[in-house]
Amino acid sequence: MEKDTDHEENFKQLENQLLNQPKDTWNYKNTTQPIKQFSQNSKWYQQNQDKILDLEKKFIEKNCNFCEKADEKILAVINAFRDSHYSAAYQSSAKIQSTLVSKQLEMAAFFSEKTTEKGSYGDQITAAFLRGSFGLYEAFIKPANMKLAIPVVKNALTKNNGKLSDTLNTPCTTTLQYINMNAPKLITENAGLFWQIGLKTQNKSLITTIAGKCDNFKQEFVETIPEFLTFYEDELNSTEKIQCQTAISYCCEWAPEQCIKKVDLIMEELEGLNKYYGSQAVQKLAKKYPDQIYQHEQIIQDNLLNDKHLGYFGGQIYGTIGQYTNDEKIIKSCIQILLDAIQAEKVDQVFLLASGIKSIAQGGEKQKEILKKEFQSQLEKHKTSQNAQLSEQINQTLDIIHERSLEKVEIKMEELKQEMVDYVNSQIDTIKKNYNNAVKTLPMPVDIEVKKNIMNTIFLKFECAMCKDNQCTYPGTKKKGENFFKTKTREVNKWCKVASNVFSLGKSIFAGDIKEALGSLAETFTNATSDDQGATHFKALMEEPFLTSSEQDRLIIQLREAKYFDTFSFQAEVNGWVCNVCVPFTRSKAPVKQQQSCACVIF
Repeated sequence: MEKDTDHEENFKQLENQLLNQPKDTWNYKNTTQPIKQFSQNSKWYQQNQDKILDLEKKFIEKNCNFCEKADEKILAVINAFRDSHYSAAYQSSAKIQSTLVSKQLEMAAFFSEKTTEKGSYGDQITAAFLRGSFGLYEAFIKPANMKLAIPVVKNALTKNNGKLSDTLNTPCTTTLQYINMNAPKLITENAGLFWQIGLKTQNKSLITTIAGKCDNFKQEFVETIPEFLTFYEDELNSTEKIQCQTAISYCCEWAPEQCIKKVDLIMEELEGLNKYYGSQAVQKLAKKYPDQIYQHEQIIQDNLLNDKHLGYFGGQIYGTIGQYTNDEKIIKSCIQILLDAIQAEKVDQVFLLASGIKSIAQGGEKQKEILKKEFQSQLEKHKTSQNAQLSEQINQTLDIIHERSLEKVEIKMEELKQEMVDYVNSQIDTIKKNYNNAVKTLPMPVDIEVKKNIMNTIFLKFECAMCKDNQCTYPGTKKKGENFFKTKTREVNKWCKVASNVFSLGKSIFAGDIKEALGSLAETFTNATSDDQGATHFKALMEEPFLTSSEQDRLIIQLREAKYFDTFSFQAEVNGWVCNVCVPFTRSKAPVKQQQSCACVIF
């Protein structure tokens, strides 16, 4: 059984043999073989890998010094990596590359003309350096080493005008694909050159690798679009086409006049596996050629509107067609197709179909007039949809066709606010009288809010009028945390009439800002009633006589059902309703600290 001392002695002999061997007797294969034999199945080797690594590095350096020409020198280094790829030298290949290879590899790969039965030294060096089967991809993990490979590939491609030998084709294109995945910025600088070479040589691997970067070499790409479209149609299989779909989308944006000549090819993109890029391409082409794209509307319906998960792309395409066409029949057809799809809920993101209708409305006067005259009633059905996003898109569309801009709405609202304030100032004595007469029996809410849904829910918010105790149940705005007594209602008109008095007297959550308080209440009324003219109607409501006794009784009954009176009592000293924690409490039932409410909603 061999001892460690025997291994030490054998290692010294091997070191002397490898490092002191005369130049004339140097034989690469013969001198690397002992390393392999020595390192196999040896526990000592596992414990002394640093020694082995140091020997291999010295050996490679000495071998390089034996070589007289740069190409032979670099090939020796590369072959050393390859033949000892399992060893410590392979594990530190990146370090050896940086010290021995980087300065001479480009020169050797580009200028070497010496050939062997395996091809030129230059090709062999490049292929050996790049070929993944030798484990050298691991050396490219660091950006600095990936950067080293770019000029190697560039030189190899330009050396023979882009015609790669069999030795270089796979290593070069595979290396670009690898770098493109891990450090794509490194390819961008030379992407235009790689693209031109790829098309010139009909190199599928090179083209599919670079296609997705065409926005980085727009000029070179645009010049070759006709050639690329022909190559795409005739030479690429379905998998390769998927890799080029981004490029097809750019073709339709930058050269629609070329793409419309191959409209059947472009429409096939909707039938592919990646409908996202296909839809983008068709939509871009529809901006300039809407009528021609519409002639293929059956393909759009079959491949998009009938796809529950991706059908919303159809909304974008139909929206673009309807927006840019001048043909009334096509405009009407696009609108009706989208409305039918919305009604049938064919797709998940149905609001994006409504976005398509909004796009049509933005097309011009003709589109707005058609929507207003022939489709407004259908649009109105969806304006209060439970789907908030759908409702928003429909309401925005209605604003467009009726030319209701946000600026105009804001100006009108400001005018109404001022009119309401003027009314309050002129009727302040009456408002105070109504409030003081009613508050003894009818609690006054300090805020009203709306939760938008299929049946808008209106919440009344009450607070303790005194709040003199730290344990106050419902301090509302009087303490941080804003804990209100909340209950639902369906009597929106009556409660808004009551609240208008409260807000006018500065007793709401808006405190003394009467103008903003009334504006907020008007907006609440508008949302609650889904009334386009809600603010105007609220102003009219303010000017109506205060509630009759029977009308007040209905509201009191609702609060009783919500258990409001179990928690609050009227206190004359503050002329308001105070929670039971803040006043002497004599009832047998304890104060209610948890919110209770009736489940009434507005219809």
